[in-house]
Amino acid sequence: MDTDAFSVERTFSGTYTHTLDSKGRVSLPAKFRKSLPVALKLVPRGGTIHLFTIQDYQSWVGEFFEGGKPDPRSREDSKTLFSLTAHAEDTDIDSAGRISISAELCKRAGLEKEVKIVGMFGHIEIMSPEKYASMDEESEDDEI
Repeated sequence: MDTDAFSVERTFSGTYTHTLDSKGRVSLPAKFRKSLPVALKLVPRGGTIHLFTIQDYQSWVGEFFEGGKPDPRSREDSKTLFSLTAHAEDTDIDSAGRISISAELCKRAGLEKEVKIVGMFGHIEIMSPEKYASMDEESEDDEI
């Protein structure tokens, strides 16, 4: 087993239900906010929104490439880099403990009013209740 995948500074676990307001803001669980800096990165992936610290985002992107960096001459690396960065957005935690999610990212993840905020060890995922139910059902069917 690759232990480097588990050497993260902070870990997140648990599931929380929160409400997305009309301006696309959602409160992060206090338990998560305690270990997060103000500046964060939102990345749409697989029908959810991944939430990373800037440093963790950079490390995560690097894990997709040999040597930790994309080869600018490689078409495959360029396609991978595009998929990881083209729709990524910066956000900040405001004084009320909320982050803003753009209308585009909400649409990509199918977010409406209620959202699930899930600790995924080294990052956080924000998803619709329907996506959460689907993932939860799949995980119950899988043997670990």
